[in-house]
Amino acid sequence: MPDHVWVCRQEQGPCRARLAVIVTFLTAVLHPCSPCFSLSKMSKSCQAAALGPAPNQEDLKKLDRALPTYMLRTTGWDERTAMKRWTETLKWRCEIDDDKMVQRPNPDFFRIHPHYPTYLHLEDRAGRLTYWEILGK
Repeated sequence: MPDHVWVCRQEQGPCRARLAVIVTFLTAVLHPCSPCFSLSKMSKSCQAAALGPAPNQEDLKKLDRALPTYMLRTTGWDERTAMKRWTETLKWRCEIDDDKMVQRPNPDFFRIHPHYPTYLHLEDRAGRLTYWEILGK
């Protein structure tokens, strides 16, 4: 066994102090809101999920992933439970890569499209084009 490991085991106090310094440094450097952390390839949901199980509300707002009201309503306005559910949702969104989902082509599009014809029609009262879809033709 290396000497430094044995010394650390003997002297739990200094070893824990050194470990705490290392963990604090790595947390600061690897924190998603840290300027040292490379966010260019991570989606906003992944950045928010990386904040951990109890993220700061301000950090979530900066990422445009603030705790939605419907999460609070479904948990009976229990903020702690709502935040837990929201972080689980953000992790799931990160796993499925939600920000790039619409950029990926659907392999079955040309098989499905003939059965659901779509049309752009006249403008509505607000000046927007209306979109018509005939279901299950």
